[in-house]
Amino acid sequence: MMEGVRTTLELKAQKDTVLADPNQLQQVFLNLIMNAADALAGGKEEGTIKQLTIRSEKIEGSIELRFSDNGPGIPDKELLRIFDPFYTTKEPGKGTGLGLSVCYRIVEGMGGAIRAESKSGEGATVIVSLPLYEGQHPRGEG
Repeated sequence: MMEGVRTTLELKAQKDTVLADPNQLQQVFLNLIMNAADALAGGKEEGTIKQLTIRSEKIEGSIELRFSDNGPGIPDKELLRIFDPFYTTKEPGKGTGLGLSVCYRIVEGMGGAIRAESKSGEGATVIVSLPLYEGQHPRGEG
Protein backbone atom coordinates (compact mmCIF):
# COMPACT_ATOMS: atom_id res chain seq x y z
CA MET A 1 0.00 0.00 0.00
CA MET A 2 2.87 2.41 0.75
CA GLU A 3 4.64 1.44 -2.46
CA GLY A 4 5.52 4.51 -4.46
CA VAL A 5 4.77 6.88 -1.56
CA ARG A 6 7.64 9.13 -0.52
CA THR A 7 7.54 9.71 3.22
CA THR A 8 9.29 12.67 4.81
CA LEU A 9 9.76 13.26 8.52
CA GLU A 10 10.25 16.82 9.76
CA LEU A 11 10.60 16.39 13.50
CA LYS A 12 11.18 19.90 14.83
CA ALA A 13 9.86 19.51 18.38
CA GLN A 14 12.81 19.49 20.78
CA LYS A 15 10.60 18.21 23.60
CA ASP A 16 8.22 15.45 22.60
CA THR A 17 7.37 13.43 25.70
CA VAL A 18 3.68 12.74 26.22
CA LEU A 19 1.96 10.67 28.87
CA ALA A 20 0.08 8.09 26.82
CA ASP A 21 -0.40 4.41 26.10
CA PRO A 22 2.12 3.68 23.32
CA ASN A 23 -0.22 1.08 21.77
CA GLN A 24 -2.99 3.65 21.47
CA LEU A 25 -0.62 6.22 19.96
CA GLN A 26 0.57 3.59 17.49
CA GLN A 27 -3.04 2.84 16.55
CA VAL A 28 -3.74 6.53 15.89
CA PHE A 29 -0.56 7.12 13.86
CA LEU A 30 -0.92 3.91 11.84
CA ASN A 31 -4.53 4.73 11.02
CA LEU A 32 -3.61 8.23 9.83
CA ILE A 33 -0.74 6.89 7.70
CA MET A 34 -2.93 4.17 6.15
CA ASN A 35 -5.69 6.69 5.37
CA ALA A 36 -3.14 8.92 3.64
CA ALA A 37 -1.82 5.93 1.68
CA ASP A 38 -5.38 5.04 0.62
CA ALA A 39 -5.97 8.61 -0.56
CA LEU A 40 -2.69 8.63 -2.47
CA ALA A 41 -3.35 5.25 -4.08
CA GLY A 42 -6.41 6.49 -5.88
CA GLY A 43 -5.81 10.13 -6.37
CA LYS A 44 -2.75 11.14 -8.35
CA GLU A 45 -2.01 11.32 -12.04
CA GLU A 46 0.56 8.90 -13.45
CA GLY A 47 4.08 10.18 -12.92
CA THR A 48 3.15 12.45 -10.01
CA ILE A 49 5.15 11.83 -6.84
CA LYS A 50 2.92 10.64 -4.01
CA GLN A 51 4.04 12.41 -0.85
CA LEU A 52 3.28 11.92 2.86
CA THR A 53 4.93 14.38 5.24
CA ILE A 54 4.85 13.97 9.01
CA ARG A 55 5.86 17.06 10.99
CA SER A 56 6.19 17.65 14.71
CA GLU A 57 6.35 21.03 16.36
CA LYS A 58 6.10 22.23 19.95
CA ILE A 59 3.30 24.75 20.33
CA GLU A 60 3.02 26.17 23.84
CA GLY A 61 2.49 23.20 26.19
CA SER A 62 1.63 20.74 23.42
CA ILE A 63 3.23 18.82 20.62
CA GLU A 64 1.51 19.12 17.27
CA LEU A 65 1.86 16.30 14.75
CA ARG A 66 0.78 17.01 11.18
CA PHE A 67 0.15 14.15 8.75
CA SER A 68 -0.04 15.76 5.28
CA ASP A 69 -0.55 14.09 1.92
CA ASN A 70 -0.75 15.47 -1.60
CA GLY A 71 -3.72 13.30 -2.58
CA PRO A 72 -7.07 14.46 -3.93
CA GLY A 73 -8.09 16.17 -0.70
CA ILE A 74 -11.36 15.97 1.20
CA PRO A 75 -14.41 17.93 0.03
CA ASP A 76 -15.71 20.47 2.57
CA LYS A 77 -19.01 18.64 3.14
CA GLU A 78 -17.11 15.45 4.06
CA LEU A 79 -14.48 17.24 6.15
CA LEU A 80 -17.16 18.04 8.73
CA ARG A 81 -18.06 14.35 9.12
CA ILE A 82 -14.83 12.35 8.86
CA PHE A 83 -14.57 11.80 12.63
CA ASP A 84 -18.20 10.57 12.88
CA PRO A 85 -18.59 6.85 13.66
CA PHE A 86 -19.37 4.71 10.59
CA TYR A 87 -18.83 7.58 8.16
CA THR A 88 -16.72 6.46 5.21
CA THR A 89 -16.13 7.54 1.65
CA LYS A 90 -14.54 4.22 0.76
CA GLU A 91 -16.18 1.57 -1.37
CA PRO A 92 -18.32 -1.01 0.46
CA GLY A 93 -16.08 -3.62 2.03
CA LYS A 94 -13.03 -1.32 1.99
CA GLY A 95 -13.56 0.52 5.26
CA THR A 96 -15.82 0.54 8.31
CA GLY A 97 -15.84 4.26 8.97
CA LEU A 98 -14.50 3.64 12.46
CA GLY A 99 -10.80 4.44 12.07
CA LEU A 100 -10.92 8.22 12.47
CA SER A 101 -13.70 7.98 15.03
CA VAL A 102 -11.50 5.72 17.18
CA CYS A 103 -8.54 8.08 16.64
CA TYR A 104 -10.69 10.99 17.80
CA ARG A 105 -11.76 9.13 20.94
CA ILE A 106 -8.18 8.07 21.79
CA VAL A 107 -6.68 11.54 21.27
CA GLU A 108 -9.47 13.26 23.24
CA GLY A 109 -8.96 10.70 26.03
CA MET A 110 -5.30 11.77 26.24
CA GLY A 111 -6.37 15.37 26.72
CA GLY A 112 -5.51 16.25 23.13
CA ALA A 113 -7.32 17.31 20.01
CA ILE A 114 -7.50 16.09 16.42
CA ARG A 115 -8.72 17.98 13.38
CA ALA A 116 -8.39 17.95 9.63
CA GLU A 117 -7.72 20.58 6.99
CA SER A 118 -8.05 20.11 3.26
CA LYS A 119 -8.54 21.84 -0.03
CA SER A 120 -10.06 19.65 -2.69
CA GLY A 121 -7.40 18.69 -5.20
CA GLU A 122 -4.55 19.82 -2.93
CA GLY A 123 -4.27 17.03 -0.37
CA ALA A 124 -5.25 16.79 3.26
CA THR A 125 -3.64 17.31 6.65
CA VAL A 126 -4.71 15.70 9.90
CA ILE A 127 -3.39 17.54 12.95
CA VAL A 128 -2.98 15.77 16.29
CA SER A 129 -2.22 17.97 19.28
CA LEU A 130 -1.19 16.29 22.54
CA PRO A 131 -0.24 17.88 25.87
CA LEU A 132 3.46 17.56 26.65
CA TYR A 133 4.46 15.70 29.80
CA GLU A 134 6.30 18.18 32.00
CA GLY A 135 7.03 15.88 34.98
CA GLN A 136 9.90 13.52 35.66
CA HIS A 137 10.28 10.11 34.04
CA PRO A 138 9.41 7.19 36.29
CA ARG A 139 12.51 5.68 37.89
CA GLY A 140 14.44 3.47 35.51
CA GLU A 141 13.15 5.12 32.32
CA GLY A 142 14.51 7.84 30.09
